[in-house]
Amino acid sequence: MELAKLYNLSLLILGVLTVLSASGVIFLSIFGPIGKMPNTQKLNNSDLKFYSKTVYMLETISLCVLFIIAGGMMIACSFIQKDWMCLLSYMVIGLGITCAFALGTYYAITYSSFVNTKDNTLKTLSHWEDMFDCCGWVTKRPMPPCASSIGALL
Repeated sequence: MELAKLYNLSLLILGVLTVLSASGVIFLSIFGPIGKMPNTQKLNNSDLKFYSKTVYMLETISLCVLFIIAGGMMIACSFIQKDWMCLLSYMVIGLGITCAFALGTYYAITYSSFVNTKDNTLKTLSHWEDMFDCCGWVTKRPMPPCASSIGALL
């Protein structure tokens, strides 16, 4: 009987920690450094919109809501002794971990491709410069020729 109480207590603690940590990530993604990043209108309206701050925040908040639901299910499972509910909460946690791993991999690949990109490897450097409001990807050049067709050539 003591083992069942310990199991219920561990489910309660794990559920509360999951809900609190997911809520903290939501708070940080809205009010933290991500929320303060600039987001240009050109970037939102282009084919690069999947790299925008808004998309990152929506994906992060959606994933955190999934973890909050799983944590709530664990808290409920600690009080209501239903095996199917515990199994379902573990499945939702597994889905959340899988999604978090996939998003982390996606962002890592995107970040490394941006970091390793050089000016001469971009076929449409002027397009990227226009979308990100920068002049040159690695090498900074004067702004007036940057937006011209000559400015994108090295």
